[in-house]
Amino acid sequence: LVSIKDDHQNVMGGVIAWMRPGIKLLWIDIIWVAEPMRNQGLGTQLMLAAEEEGIKQGCIYAQLETLSFQAEEFYKKLGYVQIGHVKKLYGDHDAIYMRKNLLQQ
Repeated sequence: LVSIKDDHQNVMGGVIAWMRPGIKLLWIDIIWVAEPMRNQGLGTQLMLAAEEEGIKQGCIYAQLETLSFQAEEFYKKLGYVQIGHVKKLYGDHDAIYMRKNLLQQ
């Protein structure tokens, strides 16, 4: 868990990730940035912090799932590539699976 707090110690964003050391994978489970804090680079900072910790723990890849209406372009800018796509997995929304090689930064 990595989080960002404001001056009053309110959580304004965070990322929850877990590691699968046996397969050297960092799974990005949840990333969230409060609406007033968006477009300031905080999401990128959170992702990079999670990736850095994954590398320290021996992970070679980071992987995540996003939905078709969410942040696919954000992840692409960070170097993630689509490795899977399941149409209408969640009602009318597609699931998009993305991966990044952490050693090619």
